[in-house]
Amino acid sequence: MILIRIVYYFLFTGVVSVLAWSAGLLMLARNWKHPNRTRLYWTAFALSAFALVTANRNFENMAAIGMDQSAELAAQDKRAETTPEDADASETSEAGDATGDAAGEDGEADGEGIVTGEVAAAQTEEVPTIPLYKQDGKVEREEGKKIGDKTIAEAAEVEEEEQVVQGRTLTAIHLFRANHYARMYRTLAIGLFWIALVLCLVDYLAKFNTTFGAYCILPIACRFVDSFSRKTHGVLVKNASREALLEFLTCSLRKGETFIYCGAGDPWAHAEDSAPAGVAHGDTGFPCSKRRRPEASVPALARLQLADPRPWLLDTAIAGLRGIQCQHLETWEQCRSNLRPRVWPLLRTPRLNVARLNGSIAANFMLESTWFGRQCLVVDGPDNAKKWLAELQKFLRTRVHVLAQARRSVNVVWHVDVPIAEEDLKELLFLCEETNYKFVLIGPHAVSADIAERFGESYDDMPHS
Repeated sequence: MILIRIVYYFLFTGVVSVLAWSAGLLMLARNWKHPNRTRLYWTAFALSAFALVTANRNFENMAAIGMDQSAELAAQDKRAETTPEDADASETSEAGDATGDAAGEDGEADGEGIVTGEVAAAQTEEVPTIPLYKQDGKVEREEGKKIGDKTIAEAAEVEEEEQVVQGRTLTAIHLFRANHYARMYRTLAIGLFWIALVLCLVDYLAKFNTTFGAYCILPIACRFVDSFSRKTHGVLVKNASREALLEFLTCSLRKGETFIYCGAGDPWAHAEDSAPAGVAHGDTGFPCSKRRRPEASVPALARLQLADPRPWLLDTAIAGLRGIQCQHLETWEQCRSNLRPRVWPLLRTPRLNVARLNGSIAANFMLESTWFGRQCLVVDGPDNAKKWLAELQKFLRTRVHVLAQARRSVNVVWHVDVPIAEEDLKELLFLCEETNYKFVLIGPHAVSADIAERFGESYDDMPHS
């Protein structure tokens, strides 16, 4: 019964809104434990947003419905059709009937057949006097009263026009129910919209800390984000391509984190067709200004990038020109093919290669700068990797003694075919967990079952999009 009333009151817009709202609610209720719930959550959010927009539209439609007063107007017209003479005649007949009845009961007839009650009433009846408002004769109407009557007439015409424009009308009880259902459904649509949005944000923050499952990455890594999901501090990967490795390091930096990469060579050297990244041999100063901006000579990675909108604008313009069959379409297409999209990097972080520093800067200072997120380090070569791993262990021991943790995680990637002693590996995993570091071991390293259990994640190949 209620569904029939909703269809009757809401019509097409309201029914479509209710269907979208029901679909969104069903998606949220059934897929909160689904492995691919992210896509379903955002689909439910889109449906709830559509339902909210159409619910507001339906609420406006309900507010525009007028009240059906046809029965009252018909009774009023029927009363207006009765003439004053008919009304007086009916009143006189009713009064005569009432008097006759009273005389028949209380009055007595005299000798001539006249009822004494009627004679007494005739004797006591007085001659009607002229009313006071007619004694002064004919009086002209005041101008203000004419204006008032004219205003009332115009208001009546406007009201009649509004009733014609409204179109749809309902009786008083149905109009009350329609407005009540519209308000109630609008409240439900607003509630579902905010519930879907909160669930999407919670799911986003929960997947933000995963090693390879984050999406729409923003530099928002902090303790607050870490509180939404448990972060693994040990990852074991048997094989990783250069593209997958570069993607992982770039994504970790875009999260707001930093990294220390230890490998056989600089993974960015082949990508940039240049020498390993770093400062010149003669430079001894730290390659960052007081505002933490890297110098132009130092390679840097962007935590946030803005895409070039020109390709999208040109594609939109070309599609429109094709629709109108423009003569200069070839010129626009040639301009689009010659356009080289640009990317504007923001929040740049320097990427230093310690092999080019030649010991000019202390290792403890470099590790501390990485701890605070000021730079990323690239350590190439097996000998340098062993040396810096020992320095890293010493640095993390001092942090554990004072119970210090990094505000944003630092990813330590070991991509060297040099085995790490089991005791050192155990200690390194413990130190990383206590200081909010993440240790990623890449390569066919032989690890015992006890060590393998200490790694929170294990992959045969590094995931790559």
